[in-house]
Amino acid sequence: MKPKKIFALTLVMVFAFLLIPAMNLSASATTAATVKRTVNVDGFEIATDTVTDGSTVLVPLKFLEEAVGAITTYNPRSRSISIRTASFSFSMDIGQRSYTVNGQRRSMPVAPRLSGTVPYVPLVTVIRDIGGIFATNPSTKNMTVTYFSNISGNVVITGSTTLYPFMVEAADFLNEFNPNLNITVAGGGSGAGQTGTIDGTNNIGMSSSTVSADRQKQIRYIIPVAYDAIAIVIHPSNPVQNLTLAQAAAIFKGEITNWNEVGGNNAPIIVHSRDAVSGTGVTVRELLIRPFYGSDNDAIVETATPHVSNGLQRNAVASDVNAVGFLSIGYVDSTVKFVSLNDIAPTFDTVISGAYPLGRNLYLLSRSRPMGASARIIDFIRTNHAQQEFIAAAEFLTIRPIN
Repeated sequence: MKPKKIFALTLVMVFAFLLIPAMNLSASATTAATVKRTVNVDGFEIATDTVTDGSTVLVPLKFLEEAVGAITTYNPRSRSISIRTASFSFSMDIGQRSYTVNGQRRSMPVAPRLSGTVPYVPLVTVIRDIGGIFATNPSTKNMTVTYFSNISGNVVITGSTTLYPFMVEAADFLNEFNPNLNITVAGGGSGAGQTGTIDGTNNIGMSSSTVSADRQKQIRYIIPVAYDAIAIVIHPSNPVQNLTLAQAAAIFKGEITNWNEVGGNNAPIIVHSRDAVSGTGVTVRELLIRPFYGSDNDAIVETATPHVSNGLQRNAVASDVNAVGFLSIGYVDSTVKFVSLNDIAPTFDTVISGAYPLGRNLYLLSRSRPMGASARIIDFIRTNHAQQEFIAAAEFLTIRPIN
């Protein structure tokens, strides 16, 4: 055979050799049609698309977010998948059975794959690795996940009074659901929650303000569990409907002192605020006052009456027709009313889009990677079940849209 023909044949064989694994990867990555199924997660049913490979059921990443509170990402360029719960971090790749969890390499029964552009992963692998129980009924094909109904231990949660209402409700639910679990929740403010996390007097801290760079060196786990809007609130009989940001800042600095300066009645403005350890107060200074007055002059006017909780400030504003204050949106009820800022009302859409200027994250904190009962509590708060039953029910904003 002539050298040119040998060379050409060799090239063909090399290309064929290279194409075989690519074809196999493609076959594992673009799968059969999905089937809608319902998964019972500790008594809470979630409908999801699934893909089946033999006896293994694969689910989209979205299901893991909704069911066990995971944080997931997919990079379509590298075809890599990241799944994080409070205690566990997974790294996976489309078409590869080998993966890592907390840095340890393991193998799963079938490889993750794509259905269209959506990545699917083996449900049994994730659930068993994080310490849950996964089961399928052979006759009905119904699937169950047990993860939040077998928790035990003592957990202390302290901090922000903004998070306090829904964390108490969630704790009561989990305590009743788990006879060997004892969760206690106390307020005290975001500053107290962060300090308790650092010094170890709590297992989980609650914070409605951003953790400073210095404190992040000691608080290594900071996870958002809800969105919030800080509403500027007044008495329901006050005719003012809207303030510019500059007007609102000037009111809390004591430079605008009469309601008639902003279209209201000829009456003095009585300012109410939060105490020094309040995360809500810190956020008002950072987002409202500081842009106009600078970081060295962001203190609220000294004549303002400070309150140790959202509830007490709400009661004070509700009892005075000339009062103004600020509340986490979950505390706004019929006894007070909020004003729009720059003609934008505090709603889910305006906070998520960033249009409303006083939106923020609400956080749970841990000094290091959470383990055991603490980790599962944090995971639970991020599930659709908890987001709907406790966070949305308390009029706070969920971390994802809940249908």
